Amino acid sequence: MKKLMLYIAALLAAILLCFPLVSCDMNEGIDPDQKEQLFKDLKIEDTFEDGKPYHLYFLSLGNGTCSVEFVTTDPDCTEDFVIEIPETSPTGETVVEVDFHLSPSKRIWDNTEHATEQLPLVLLAQDMEIICSAMQQNGLKAFGLNKFQAYYLKIALGKLDEINKQEAIENFPLAQLGDIYVFDLNASAAEQQIILGYLTNYAGWNAERKAEYDAKLLELAKLCPGLEQAEACLSILRYMGTEHVTGLRLPKTVTVVGSDMWQYLDQLESITVDENNPTVKMIDNCLVDTATGTLLRCLGDGRVVDQAGIKVIDSYAFTGCELKLGEGGIKEGIHLYIPEGVTTLQKDCFDGMIIEDMMVFTIHLPMTLETFESPDELEKIFVYTYAGTLQEWEERISFTEVSEDDCYVYVKASDQSTLKQYFIPKSQK
Repeated sequence: MKKLMLYIAALLAAILLCFPLVSCDMNEGIDPDQKEQLFKDLKIEDTFEDGKPYHLYFLSLGNGTCSVEFVTTDPDCTEDFVIEIPETSPTGETVVEVDFHLSPSKRIWDNTEHATEQLPLVLLAQDMEIICSAMQQNGLKAFGLNKFQAYYLKIALGKLDEINKQEAIENFPLAQLGDIYVFDLNASAAEQQIILGYLTNYAGWNAERKAEYDAKLLELAKLCPGLEQAEACLSILRYMGTEHVTGLRLPKTVTVVGSDMWQYLDQLESITVDENNPTVKMIDNCLVDTATGTLLRCLGDGRVVDQAGIKVIDSYAFTGCELKLGEGGIKEGIHLYIPEGVTTLQKDCFDGMIIEDMMVFTIHLPMTLETFESPDELEKIFVYTYAGTLQEWEERISFTEVSEDDCYVYVKASDQSTLKQYFIPKSQK
């Protein structure tokens, strides 16, 4: 125990020494009194002072406009609610984009039902090194140490190309202040308990230690030049359950709607768009970007409107759609119809559908289809009927962003009486 306490003391001392090194001096020159006033209400814990059970996070686009990048929710809320996107942010910028990025806390809380709230979702790079050293010195074998490290993904912006760097910043704004490790989003409750056990038994981790780390992350967030940026940095530590989100309201100012958020807004029953919105429209249960001809989200039974000029089916467009057997029962099967005019199926566009019987599910593809992005593993058991001939299928349709594994899809073209197993080779990237 004495040895363990010495390592904990050394860990804390090293953290304090390393702290200035993990961040850039983003608000250098700001008067200390102004800084104190600016961040006086900033907390690790989420606040819902306006009475709404959700908290929106805005990111300035630098031209008087902004986007809504994150949403966190009240874990104590037990009633369904609607998220309303405002026309302007708290700082007065016009909201033109919406795309909630997935916070790690959503899946962590979903998997554990609050079982491992002491588990750190984020560790600074220097802290990870010190913790691993303490674990090793206190008897954790190489296998256990490697397993612990495997559950934390390192995000170091300096080692990423520009595209991946921007994606990392969008999902983890805190990474702009220093290299971080983020806990695995997909870890099960049992796996989380194992990792927490390593921290507890070999690094002296407890509720007090968690509070100390959270306080340090709070101070790190205060290096941001504004309150909105600091709040965005802290969103990763807050609850993001969406099980009670049943509606979404979009204002006339929002003209760009991302697809990432649909994959976990799977309980939506309604989407309302201001009638004065110039391009984003709700047409017969379908949210459509009329400027690009993109089906953004389909509600209900997955029926796609024919007369909306849709050319692209966006990622996760059918999430939450409940497809059922028709009157013909099992012999008739379940059918999803993609209308003529559609040229592109984006990656994961069929992901998240609720299908009553996965063994008899047919997706009807139009003759106008040109691009089919990466049929995933789930789609291997789908049957695709194609309005053109098999030769036209092979000549006209290109598969992009193909997964790391070879893929087979089952196709029935207009000139075929039986299914053909169509092979799609894995990506060569």
